[in-house]
Amino acid sequence: MAAALPLSHPAIKKLLSGYAMKQRTESRQFLAWFLENYYRLEEIEVEDCICDGTDDKGIDGICVNDNLQQIDVLQSRMATTRKELGDTELREFYGALQQMRTPGSVALVAGSTKNKELADLIVDLELGKKVAEGYKIHGVFLTNMKRNGDAIGYLKTTPDLVLRGYLLDSGGPNL
Repeated sequence: MAAALPLSHPAIKKLLSGYAMKQRTESRQFLAWFLENYYRLEEIEVEDCICDGTDDKGIDGICVNDNLQQIDVLQSRMATTRKELGDTELREFYGALQQMRTPGSVALVAGSTKNKELADLIVDLELGKKVAEGYKIHGVFLTNMKRNGDAIGYLKTTPDLVLRGYLLDSGGPNL
């Protein structure tokens, strides 16, 4: 059995130390680490996927898989103190995910955000066109928080939302 990943804070800081860069928050480092290690993206591809910042409309990253015709919308949350994840943050992210469901709503996000990375990402990836072509929207919520019963219950009602971080039953990481 593989060793458990150190997702608690401050142990996770050691895991993310290679991803520390100027203007990169711990949450952004965590997302970069995840994209490189689980999506197997190259460093430049990782940077191209991330839009975490002010006015990001609840979207920290977008990754498109043209082979699967799937758009992964990513949210990363790092807790620096011991905290459980309930359904509130998941509901907020699910609401953000709804902004990507139609070509019109995608265009509205691109036109209304002050986050240049997000606006450019939407345009560069041709998200509106891909949504119109039937690409599936898939939400990925990345966290180092252990989920509580409310989060577990909510995830059962949202099959297009995946939580990456801790396992439901064992409390260990499931990345």
